[in-house]
Amino acid sequence: MTILGILFLAGGIFVVSSLSLNTARGITDSAEKRWVTIGLRWIFPALLLAAAFWISSSHPDAAERFLASPANAALVFAVYCLFAAATVKRSGGKTSPGNGSRRPRNQRAAKLILFPTALAAGAVVIQVIGNQNDAIFAGLLGVAAVFSLPLLKFGGDPLAFYAACLPYLAFGLSHVLSQVMVEGDSSIWHYPVFEFIARSFAAGNFLPPWLPQSGGIRTGLFHINLFFGLPQKAAGYFIYSLFPIPIPVLYKFQYLLGIIILSLGWWLALKKITGNRYAAYFGTLMVTLGGTGFTFHQEQAVSTAYLFPWFIWCLLKLKESPRWLLPAAAVAGLGLSTHYPHIQLISLLLAAGALAAAGRFRPVAALTSGGRLILPSLVLAFLAIAPAIYIARHSPELASELRGMDVAQRPADLREYLQLQTGASSASPGYLRQYLLPEWSKTGEERPVVDVQDRCAFFVGRAGLLLAGAGLILAFPKSLTAGLAAVIFSLLSLGINSPIPLPGYLFQLGVPFFDVFRQWVHFFPMINFSLSLLAALAIARLVAAAGERFRRAAGIAIAVLVFLQVADTAYYGHKYLSLFPVPAETHDLREEFSERGEHSISSVFQYRDRFHLVRACGERAIPESPFLAEKVLNLEPEDAFNPGNVCLALRRDAEVSAVTRIPREALPAGVSVFGEETSRIDLRIGFNGLRGDVALDRPGLLVTPMNIGLRPRGGVNGERKPVWPVNAALTGVLLDEGSHRLELRVGHDIYLVLFLLQWLLFGSLAVFFIKTNKPG
Repeated sequence: MTILGILFLAGGIFVVSSLSLNTARGITDSAEKRWVTIGLRWIFPALLLAAAFWISSSHPDAAERFLASPANAALVFAVYCLFAAATVKRSGGKTSPGNGSRRPRNQRAAKLILFPTALAAGAVVIQVIGNQNDAIFAGLLGVAAVFSLPLLKFGGDPLAFYAACLPYLAFGLSHVLSQVMVEGDSSIWHYPVFEFIARSFAAGNFLPPWLPQSGGIRTGLFHINLFFGLPQKAAGYFIYSLFPIPIPVLYKFQYLLGIIILSLGWWLALKKITGNRYAAYFGTLMVTLGGTGFTFHQEQAVSTAYLFPWFIWCLLKLKESPRWLLPAAAVAGLGLSTHYPHIQLISLLLAAGALAAAGRFRPVAALTSGGRLILPSLVLAFLAIAPAIYIARHSPELASELRGMDVAQRPADLREYLQLQTGASSASPGYLRQYLLPEWSKTGEERPVVDVQDRCAFFVGRAGLLLAGAGLILAFPKSLTAGLAAVIFSLLSLGINSPIPLPGYLFQLGVPFFDVFRQWVHFFPMINFSLSLLAALAIARLVAAAGERFRRAAGIAIAVLVFLQVADTAYYGHKYLSLFPVPAETHDLREEFSERGEHSISSVFQYRDRFHLVRACGERAIPESPFLAEKVLNLEPEDAFNPGNVCLALRRDAEVSAVTRIPREALPAGVSVFGEETSRIDLRIGFNGLRGDVALDRPGLLVTPMNIGLRPRGGVNGERKPVWPVNAALTGVLLDEGSHRLELRVGHDIYLVLFLLQWLLFGSLAVFFIKTNKPG
């Protein structure tokens, strides 16, 4: 290992040791001090060393890339210094008057947290390197959850939230540390894009302006579908820039982090609604360790649901202060520019209506008291929704293989719209049965049928479902709005299979872009939120009814329910994860730059000209790699230059290899023929475009598979060169005789500003939430 690597590990030990000493100073009991010091000062650093050794031995390329970067080393060293300074400052400060009264409680909480954490860690170790028995793993997690319950009484809110997340953290880490991923949308679409952007960040290029698959498309055009700017993804990019963590592990970790962010918002909302930590604990468990949290094949479930709890919390806080209009507007705008804006719009409106009906949110009073904040709130909402406006503006340039049409094409009437919905993603009644009677349908080859992945999302644990039913009765009439919300979201999730034709009604309302929306099944997180709220209301009612006299009986009942809930959902979740394993391998979009058909993300969106060129000519008009045109045909006038006419020209003259609309005076004289022995083309695909060397023995037109819709800028030997459209969809550059350094660069557009603006909004929201809810 290099000197830099030794310094890196030594710095980590220094930080952990400093923090552990600071922790030990705050503990008076000698035995407790001894075990905490041993655990934090020696065992934890040893685990860090073991993890670093595993990464270095298993992934030497990642370790070498990190250790070879002085910038990474300098940044890590700066972080170490900040940690050390904060530790020294804290340990040398004076004790505040209130600390003495809280110390016994903190001591007890420190003791209580060790055992359930050790149990959960043991379950992870058994699952990852042991016999991988799902029943044993689920049982250990259930026991760990039961032993974490005292933290709700003796710990502060951070420890209580930790207890609520502990089962999911262990469940998620057992998957994160495994050598497999889950076959589905995440592994096919989301993971390759995450890897490409993370590598771009690590290479110092920040956000890449294009995704190079199938000739390339601008990154911003996938903002809603692939949601690059979410907080957990930003953390993933920067972590990969700093530490040599394998990308498949990091990708699964950022998914886990996204669920934790979601669950924090839901914990706060449930605690605000019920006023009870046990209720918030159980309700959070239902969401994190339910279908919303363990369906790793559908990362879009996280992006669809992660802002919903925070929006509810902002509305609840509006009764305290009108300034909460600002974060509520920002959260709503971010939701409408993240994923499935139609789901976000309907869900946020229904949530606001349900809270208003329950008396938790008074819209008129909020607008009246916060009158001067209305305009700033509207500005924040507009800035947050700007990426969606960007995509709407560029949608006429796009086509979709999944829809088989231009994105801008719309169904003419309700009949045509319902025909389009026939092959859409609507839940069936069998999906809803998964809540109570989960099953695993298989074909004769013992492979799960396609809809198992979607159906598995409809599960929140049978103990939770039982409590949700009890909450509907015990907490009536408070539970009425949550029950109605569960019914409405269930009908929406059923889509065209719903007994009430909601898709048709919404289409007739003329909501923008609603005529092309077909992903009704993805309303399932909102069903799970509604059921979770009902269960939380039941727990709150149980605790209130028990009082002091039956407190022990209520505690036993809650412990039993928690064990059943965690064990049931953990077993179910791992059963699901075991059905669709694929190797956790790296994947580079640059390798698919010359893909000529519809593949992966290109089937969702691609440039319309390339889409029609493939439809008209097949793959003949699109080269597998850059080439020098043997014969160039110029089509005039300009309106004749379209994929259909290009295809006809290529068919009529077999010698023609490039159809352009370059002005005649710019074309080289005569027919240029080039052979392998007289030319050399060495173009490399980068994070910003194409770059490389070209050597010619005569002038000619270099044609590349890069899509002209990217509007690339050409440079030859450091000088700007025009980039011409070839075959209506591709790019070409005229080159003179000799050796050249060629660059086709995709420049950033306004989307980069919008992307940074979203990060600024997320950061501002985090600061607002922390400062507003700071104790004391």
